[in-house]
Amino acid sequence: MVRNFAVRSRRKGLGAASLALRLSALRSFFDWLVSQNELKANPAKGVSAPKAPRHLPKNIDVDDMNRLLDIDINDPLAVRDRAMLEVMYGAGLRLSELVGLDIKHLDLESGEVWVMGKGSKERRLPIGRNAVAWIEHWLDLRDLFGSEDDALFLSKLGKRISA
Repeated sequence: MVRNFAVRSRRKGLGAASLALRLSALRSFFDWLVSQNELKANPAKGVSAPKAPRHLPKNIDVDDMNRLLDIDINDPLAVRDRAMLEVMYGAGLRLSELVGLDIKHLDLESGEVWVMGKGSKERRLPIGRNAVAWIEHWLDLRDLFGSEDDALFLSKLGKRISA
């Protein structure tokens, strides 16, 4: 009965995510009926929902990217943001890895950063000349925020940026 409902719903054009939501509601309802002794077993238990398709993330358009890259080099926070963008892009970092960087994780001479990634795996990654140049520029301005924090990237209050 429930399987037939699922098949008919898909044939009528119901999306995979919508069907999964409806099947979840049915399972919960039938579980409640079982708990109330109205049914002996949940007829929706063995019916699995179709997998929803995974969509690729959208690309940033050229105009937005140009606005990101066109910064006021006299604005310390803009320099920080550009350095963050260059490091994240250059090393392929996750946001949590980027904001977790400390100054001691840098080797600007060799153009590398050490990152503690998912599963506590340490990775040593190249960042490229552009990223090194922007980090050096940021480090020249970083002390304006008066922090004793070891974080590479600071908020305007001198604290580590949070993700």
